[in-house]
Amino acid sequence: MAAALARAGLVLVPHIAARRLADAAAADALLTRLAGEAGVTRALVIAGDTDTPAGPFVSAASLLASGLFGRHGFRDIGIAGYPEGHPLIDGKTLAAALEEKLALLDGKGIAAHVVTQFCFAAGPIRSWLAAYRGAGHTAPVRLGIARPAGLATLTRYALRCGIGNSARALARHVARLTQLAREATPDALLADLAAAPLPGVVGIHLFTFGGVERTAKWLEGTRNQINLPSRRWGG
Repeated sequence: MAAALARAGLVLVPHIAARRLADAAAADALLTRLAGEAGVTRALVIAGDTDTPAGPFVSAASLLASGLFGRHGFRDIGIAGYPEGHPLIDGKTLAAALEEKLALLDGKGIAAHVVTQFCFAAGPIRSWLAAYRGAGHTAPVRLGIARPAGLATLTRYALRCGIGNSARALARHVARLTQLAREATPDALLADLAAAPLPGVVGIHLFTFGGVERTAKWLEGTRNQINLPSRRWGG
C-alpha cells in the first residue's frame, strides 16, 4: 500500500505501533521495505494499544532507542501528545515519556514533531500547549482533529482514547441534533483555535477513522469557509 501511494505522488507518514512488532528483525524488515520500496523518510511512532507487547518494544521510546530509524534514513519522526491525558497513564509519566522521546530523537539527529490526540474543545489544547512550551520544548506540533462523523462513531473513539472534558463538550453540542446519525463537524473547534495565535503549531492531523474520502471532501469544502492561514496550519 505504501509503495502504491508513493507512486501516486503522495508523501507518506506511516503510523508504527511499537508494541505490535514481534522483534527487532520484524521492525528492521518493515522499515527496510518502507524506505526501499516507498521512499518513506517520516513516520509517526506510537506505543500501540495492546495490553501485552508482541515483542521487546514496550513503548515508543524503546523503539526509537533501537537506532533503526536512523539506520534506514528516516529524517522526521512524530510522537504523541495528550492534551487530555491518557486513561491508563498519569500526567507525570506522560510528560517524562515525551521528554525522553524528544531527547532520544535529538540525540540521533532526527527531527521531531508532536501529534496530539484528537479533542473537541479548544481549552485543553491551549492549556497543554502552554505547558509544553513552558517546559522548553520547541518541536513543532500538529493538532489532532476528528473528522466529521456521527455521534456514535465519535463517542466510541473518544472512550477508547480516554478523552474526557472535550467529549462532554461534544455531547452538549450533539444534544441539539435530532438524530444520532447526524454529523458533528470540527468547524467550530477550528474557528476557535484559529481565533488566536498557537505558538509552534504548524498544522492539523485529521483522524479519519477509516473515512479518508469522506474526510477529504469535507476538508476541500471547508478550506475557504474557515480562515486557516497556511503558515499556521500547514498542508
